[in-house]
Amino acid sequence: MVPKEHVRVRRDWDRFLTFCKAVAICRSFQSSPRLPQNLIVDFSDYCVTYRVLNAALASTTYALHEREIALAESVRAIQKKNGRPVTIQEIATHLAWSEALVYKYVDPAIAHGLLRKIPGSRQSNQKLLEWVAGSETGFLPSPVRVLRKLKGTKLEARFIDPLTANRRKLWPSRLVPLSSIQTR
Repeated sequence: MVPKEHVRVRRDWDRFLTFCKAVAICRSFQSSPRLPQNLIVDFSDYCVTYRVLNAALASTTYALHEREIALAESVRAIQKKNGRPVTIQEIATHLAWSEALVYKYVDPAIAHGLLRKIPGSRQSNQKLLEWVAGSETGFLPSPVRVLRKLKGTKLEARFIDPLTANRRKLWPSRLVPLSSIQTR
């Protein structure tokens, strides 16, 4: 599920696995202060590693600037939420960037096939963008995509987000903070 056609992926794969092992070792010290005999990397370790490394590895794999990736992900999120193409102002608001900064990365993102500009003229010369379905910006498949690939299983994963320190629960349909889950 990784883009093996890129040479960089083959080079970075060992680094990714080493980081997964490091996360698993850190997790193993929660239950015992000694190093375990058999180290098992579980799905929550993958979720943590994905959260920490994916953006950095993706930028080297596709020769994309991190801001191009953020721009493409923002357009995809806004477009999914609103069901229509996205304006530069909406992107700037969503990312908390200036419009000039958004414009700086729009053309490279279009050149890399992540975004598409909607042709035509509009009031106030407003530019509309849409995400190109099927374009890849990640080195690793998202944890949600991995869970969806495991059809027929009713898996869920719990992990602590390493960047926000929030407890999270992952289902194939969505990723939500544990605090928002109501149980009966």
